[in-house]
Amino acid sequence: MTSSLAVTLVPAISEALSLDNRRLMASRISKSIQVSFIIGFLFTVIFVMFPDSIGNMIYKKENIGSLLRMLAFSCTFLYLQQTLTGILNGLGKQGISLRNSVIGYSIRIAAVYFLIPVYGIDAYIFQSSSAHSRSACSI
Repeated sequence: MTSSLAVTLVPAISEALSLDNRRLMASRISKSIQVSFIIGFLFTVIFVMFPDSIGNMIYKKENIGSLLRMLAFSCTFLYLQQTLTGILNGLGKQGISLRNSVIGYSIRIAAVYFLIPVYGIDAYIFQSSSAHSRSACSI
């Protein structure tokens, strides 16, 4: 859902920017961030409250719940990241978006290579959550 929002934001923000209508642009940006945050928070709560049920229903595995609960905290950051990337693209700031993606993926690759062999999947989940927050905050 937030991917669709990010894609539709590009022309909407570009239009407001080309018309030099800062009020419209700010309104669209603000509403899209609010919607992304609400959706992300809602799914975080759902995955925190019902990880075992979701794990059993979707993956047919009982021990998946603890992983889903840990990953739940990255929902809000992931959704905000997608929306903020769409906003940057609409503003014509693709270079910043590319830089943030390269930094985020470099951190993930390093975590896979160095941390997972030592600390297991918990290290990747922690790094994944913190990488999303850094990427969203650096925008």
